Amino acid sequence: MAPSPLARRLSAALLGLLLCLSGCAAPPVRVEPPELSAFAPVSTAVQVAVADLRPEVDPAQLGVIRTTMGIPRTVRLAGEREVAAGLAESLAAGLNAANLRAEVVPYQPPGSEPPASVAPVGSGARRLQLVIDELWSDGYFGELSVKFALRLHVLDGAGQLLARAERRAKPVTPYGGSEDYSDVVGAHLRAALSALLERPQIRAALGGAPPPPEDRAPDAPPEEPAACAQCGEPRQPGWRHCPQCGSALR
Repeated sequence: MAPSPLARRLSAALLGLLLCLSGCAAPPVRVEPPELSAFAPVSTAVQVAVADLRPEVDPAQLGVIRTTMGIPRTVRLAGEREVAAGLAESLAAGLNAANLRAEVVPYQPPGSEPPASVAPVGSGARRLQLVIDELWSDGYFGELSVKFALRLHVLDGAGQLLARAERRAKPVTPYGGSEDYSDVVGAHLRAALSALLERPQIRAALGGAPPPPEDRAPDAPPEEPAACAQCGEPRQPGWRHCPQCGSALR
C-alpha cells in the first residue's frame, strides 16, 4: 500500500530533522548504468563524452533537498564527482554491458579538433555525446521534482552526425518512508538515459538496428511503440495519449 499524504509529510519532516542533526549532509545520489537491450555482438567501439551546459550551476550539484523549514541542502553524486563525469561513467557501463566497447573521453564540441590525449575514432567506431542543458532536483514535504533537458548525439569516425535524440521532462514523484529521495533522483536519471539509448535511431547508429519487418515471423502481432515518439516517455498499456506532452500514441 502506498503511504498516505500525511505519512509522506511526516517522513519528510523526519528526514529534514535527521539532515540537520547529522550536520545537514544530504545522502549522495547513485546513478546505476542504463538498462539496455543487448546489441549484436559486433564489439563496436564507442567513445562516450558528456557536456554539462547548465548556466550558473555548480557542475557537481544535482539539486537540493529542503528541510521542514525550507532550508535547501545540496544534493550531489556519490563520490563528490561532477555530474558530467558521473553520467559518462554510467553511460559507458551500460553500453559495455550491452555488448559494445565503450570508454569515457573528454567532450569535444562539434567541428573542433579532439584533444591530443584522445585516440582517433576508427572508421567503424562511434562517438556518443550527451549534452546536459538542464538538470535540477528539488524535494520538499514528501514530493520530489526532477527537471531535465538532455540531448544525445551519435557521430561516426569522421565526426558526421548519424543520429540525435532529446528528452525533456519534469516528473514529480512522492517519496517517503523507505524510499529515499536520493534513490528517486537516481532512478529518474537512469530511466532518462535508458529511454534515450533505446530510441531506434540511436540504436541503429550504434550498430544495433532492429531486424527489418520482413525478417519477423508472418504471424507475429504488430509491435506497439515502447515510448512516445515526441518526448520519449515510456508507454504503459492502455495509454492513448502521453501524460508528459499530450501527444496521441499510435
